[in-house]
Amino acid sequence: MEKELPEGWVLTNLEMLFSLKYGKGLATKELLAEGYPVYGANGVIGRYRDFMYDNAKVIISCRGAASGAIHKTVPKSFVTSNSIILDEKDQSVIDIEFAKYAMINADKSSIITGTAQPQITIQLLKYLPFPLAPVSEQKIIANKLDTLFGHLDALREKLDRIPPLLQNFRQQVLTQAVTGKLTEEWRGSEELVDWEELQVSQIGKVTGGLTKNAKRRDHKLKLPYLRVANVYANELRLEEILEIGLTEKEFERTALKTNDLLVVEGNGSPDQIGRVALWDGTINPCVHQNHLIKIRFTDGSMAKYTLLYLLSPLGRNQIKNVSVSTSGLYTLSIGKVSKLAVNLPPQEEQQEIVRRVEGLFSAADALEARYQKLKAQIDALPQAILAKAFKGELLPQNREDEPAGVLLERIKGERGVKL
Repeated sequence: MEKELPEGWVLTNLEMLFSLKYGKGLATKELLAEGYPVYGANGVIGRYRDFMYDNAKVIISCRGAASGAIHKTVPKSFVTSNSIILDEKDQSVIDIEFAKYAMINADKSSIITGTAQPQITIQLLKYLPFPLAPVSEQKIIANKLDTLFGHLDALREKLDRIPPLLQNFRQQVLTQAVTGKLTEEWRGSEELVDWEELQVSQIGKVTGGLTKNAKRRDHKLKLPYLRVANVYANELRLEEILEIGLTEKEFERTALKTNDLLVVEGNGSPDQIGRVALWDGTINPCVHQNHLIKIRFTDGSMAKYTLLYLLSPLGRNQIKNVSVSTSGLYTLSIGKVSKLAVNLPPQEEQQEIVRRVEGLFSAADALEARYQKLKAQIDALPQAILAKAFKGELLPQNREDEPAGVLLERIKGERGVKL
């Protein structure tokens, strides 16, 4: 690695530059609402009446899943024993911001031990390589990285507004679709001509699925079946499909056909109860478990519109209202689903609504795909920027400064280190 370092840099290790110390033990009950910031395994976890250092320090998480995470404390902070503190031996030769970025960029995989409970020890950490640059170059690099990462943070903040906007757009489209606003001009009237409110039981047959039990292992007939984990809002996730034993009679009752509407029966969360998706016939034959309720329409052309209705805020509110129980849990039943009301337009208008919603959703999906691509590119930039920084590629071409090797020799001399 030393051969890859810019001219004037030197590769050393943490022990040469820092006194490595574990933070202090602090029980959760001792944390306060006010006081000095307390840094735990992954950032600030609370406040305390005391602090450990006047100046900011680089710390590395040393216990648990966050092992290897790097943070820079603010001045006058307390650090718990879940992190190791990098206390500079000579503050005149190391810029704290540069040290933070160097540690973020460092390959820490070799110093993290344990699988069930990952950890980092000082004994291993002290030998971690550290690229030492001349002081002025450290400051240039740190300042440029601060600026670049500031721009990235601003970009992320703007990007983070996109998913909620798209979600809100889709909900507005669905609301306008099932209230007739979306096709008002097409219909030529504000009145909902020939629209009819019907219960689900009036437009289809509602049935349950297979109950899992040990006896099913003895059945000769075994088929793929859908579980709650396969059905999401307007989405089927079929990466993991299991098989279940059943009788021929059970197969007749639970077999899935294209345009069957699947409803998730139970979930503790009001946002997840009643997730609905249409079966597309991808797997044939296929059955479903009892925690999925199936709606088979008397006229399959109603399926897509009914799906949109149950996905809309009007449909979702209905589902939440009927699913709540006295215990506070949320669950549906065949009876509850059968009584759900659907505001149903004439067939031709249903088809027009579905066509328009699919077109608008397709445009939203295209925007979301662009967002995901851009987000992935931005998420990959920090590592690429750090790699350039520690190859010296963010520095001006003509630079003069005391070589880092001289700084290192000074530290060795001051500390009486034997070469």
